[in-house]
Amino acid sequence: MIREGKIGESEAIALIVTVISVKVFLSYPSLAVSSGGSATWLVVLISCLFTSLMFWFIQKLLQRFPGLTFTEIVEQITGPFFGSFVVLLVLTLWLYMIALNLRGFAELVIVVALPETPISLIMIIFVITTIIISYLGIQTIARASFLAFPYLLGSVVLMITLTYSLWRTDWLFPLLGNGVIQTLKQGIFQSSFLFEITVIYLLPFLFYSQQIKRIGYKSIGLVTFIFFITVLSYTLSFPAVVGQEPFIPLYVMARSVYLGRFCKE
Repeated sequence: MIREGKIGESEAIALIVTVISVKVFLSYPSLAVSSGGSATWLVVLISCLFTSLMFWFIQKLLQRFPGLTFTEIVEQITGPFFGSFVVLLVLTLWLYMIALNLRGFAELVIVVALPETPISLIMIIFVITTIIISYLGIQTIARASFLAFPYLLGSVVLMITLTYSLWRTDWLFPLLGNGVIQTLKQGIFQSSFLFEITVIYLLPFLFYSQQIKRIGYKSIGLVTFIFFITVLSYTLSFPAVVGQEPFIPLYVMARSVYLGRFCKE
């Protein structure tokens, strides 16, 4: 439930999971396969575990300084100069992720539906739409995410289920992919794909304080589930050498599904 300018637990989880998990529709599976090889599923588990440990640390920090935002906590601990530098770094990373996702979705539209449309026009339309939605407020976005999330999850599960005939367990070997050290390193590195979880401690005033812990861990758990089943099915469908090539892996998987002459696409 949303009231008094705050976001309820269900809406907050749906918002965070939706923002992070839409990356599976872009290039995340192929990027994960290119670094993890046949052990991509293990890389996903390691990255989500590492994110959970980092969230535990930040959550304890928020408990130590109740009522303060992450920005205020950093400035109080390290001083205004270094605190401002840390905040600027986080904001720069957010800007980078937004620009990267904007470009990715624009290219997705071109590849799937509008191959002759200039990418600049598509990006302008996306930016205008984003500005309008932002004007409506975070509560409206959270409600929309809560309504859209079941369809997002359902579409991913349905598509993965339909690719069952393509699966070959041979593609999962060797189980440790490129080696133990490389798998661990890539797992920690790819925790950056869950960067949007930082909204919880950057803007804690949006959430009820007693729900922040549950929101964080449930969000990470759902994202882990979505990422895991996606990369596992993708690895089962294509060998690692082939799987790292497509720009939009799920689109390639969807086109590989055959449902008969009249239902193919």
